[in-house]
Amino acid sequence: DLDINKLNKAQACITKLNNRVNELRSQDVDRIRSEYTKLVSNLRISGALPQPSATDDQLGAAPIIPNHIADDAVPGSIRRAEHFLRMLRIIIQYLKNRLNSEEHA
Repeated sequence: DLDINKLNKAQACITKLNNRVNELRSQDVDRIRSEYTKLVSNLRISGALPQPSATDDQLGAAPIIPNHIADDAVPGSIRRAEHFLRMLRIIIQYLKNRLNSEEHA
């Protein structure tokens, strides 16, 4: 039988899963930034990018990956997990509403 306690426990599990997905997202962003930094460094070593000088402005001195690109560069598996968890939350909320309406009817 489905009751409010089981739904609350399910909601708590979804929250734990969501926290883990957010942790993985953060790790991916850090990994992307690290790989980008290595790429720029190797391009400078190979001579494909000029070495920064003391007179370079910030833009010319160090190409930086924009935050919106790093944030959007999330693997599809994480995006799908976020969508799945969002749908589970909607379903649980719907079931809670149904249980509440049946109790008051």
